[in-house]
Amino acid sequence: MVVMCEALVRVSTIARVVPRQSARTSIICGGRALGGPQSSDGSEGGTPLALTPSAVVALNLYCAQAAELGTPHKFTIREGVIVTNTQRDRITQYLSDFWRKPIECPLLLDLKPHHGYASRILKDGFTAEQFAEWLAAGCSDVSEVSTDFNGRPNLILRAVSDHHAVVYDILVPIRSSAEGYVWVDDVIPKGLNGRQKKAASSAFP
Repeated sequence: MVVMCEALVRVSTIARVVPRQSARTSIICGGRALGGPQSSDGSEGGTPLALTPSAVVALNLYCAQAAELGTPHKFTIREGVIVTNTQRDRITQYLSDFWRKPIECPLLLDLKPHHGYASRILKDGFTAEQFAEWLAAGCSDVSEVSTDFNGRPNLILRAVSDHHAVVYDILVPIRSSAEGYVWVDDVIPKGLNGRQKKAASSAFP
């Protein structure tokens, strides 16, 4: 087994020619499935999910290796998340306001899944499949750009559903440094309790 510590997965640096991930998901937003196979005329059958194909492969491999090792390791998927021009402009505005100086958001963001894996899978008890699917959906072209109470930007996909009985939001925090480095490292299903929380609640009626 090859363990990838601080592995760097390089993809195309030209955002407009990087294909969106088109794997079908179980996420429904506005009555429409996110992702899906291409139709016969080459158009997408669903809403494009803005993870590059290389990022999807690398993320699935990362989750598999983390499960085998029993702990997540530091890992960077270079330029694995594609944002739209509109998302980039809004994120740039919010980052510049937050840092009180010009900070530009690139069209391609690095993905660092270590923190998200530890939080969503190990802490909350969700599955690796849910973690990967939520990341893809939360970074989709239809996600809005908003901010938290401190003014830090995030991508948010509102009012989604899948096999759960509840409707919830998928929030992807946009991380940044004062030096201008911008990346993604987590996804949060707001309004959906983790398995660990459900277990704790059921133990104390």
